[in-house]
Amino acid sequence: MVESFNEILESYASHDWEGAGRLLDRHLKTFSEDSVALVYRDRCRSFSNSPPEADWDGVYKLTAK
Repeated sequence: MVESFNEILESYASHDWEGAGRLLDRHLKTFSEDSVALVYRDRCRSFSNSPPEADWDGVYKLTAK
């Protein structure tokens, strides 16, 4: 599980939203209860449609309570 998620984080940190999304889909086939992976998958989908600034530091800001 850790190895899989490390690979995901590498893609995520590189702003490869589609690649990280594919890795997350694969990860979730095996680890379907991984709630953190579900959050990251949703973020990747969102970032694919509306990416953060190029200098984004990885901090995710909540927009709703």
